[in-house]
Amino acid sequence: ALGEYDDQPAFGEWFDNFSVSGNRLATWFEKTAPKFTLGDNREDAARLGKIAENFAGDIEILFFTAKCFIFEGAFRIALQLLDDVLRIKPDDGRSLFARAFCKTNLADLDGAAEDLLTCLHTPNENDEFWLDRCLDKLRNIAPNRIPEAIRTLSPTDIDRLGRQHIAGLLEEPSA
Repeated sequence: ALGEYDDQPAFGEWFDNFSVSGNRLATWFEKTAPKFTLGDNREDAARLGKIAENFAGDIEILFFTAKCFIFEGAFRIALQLLDDVLRIKPDDGRSLFARAFCKTNLADLDGAAEDLLTCLHTPNENDEFWLDRCLDKLRNIAPNRIPEAIRTLSPTDIDRLGRQHIAGLLEEPSA
């Protein structure tokens, strides 16, 4: 059940503010995913796999199917689905962000850092929030990559975040 993951990083922290694009099945996933539980039921996992297979070209369905697997801690399966999304739409920021979360949980911190660096340059409706989130996660998993990330920011991004905030990111993390 979902309560078993209290010691895991907050899933909501990674997935807040992502909306579906009006697809009815994706909307159903959005409402159902937080309540979904696989437990030991391989049949439910197989059904989700079948949904992903039947909607292999639909990035919304693939993303929300991956999200269901993430909620259950099935990070390898979610990673495969997110890879499929990113083959279709390489600049899907939420999928890069979710894939970074999966890679972090699978101890692939270099891969997660690469996804977050790429994520910094994907279009998003709330750029300041998005940039701050990516930089914050990057600082948590690969603080040595922060200077590289900041060098790639546009002057507009730097203004959005604020020079003082960027200076804070460059400070040594407190233990």
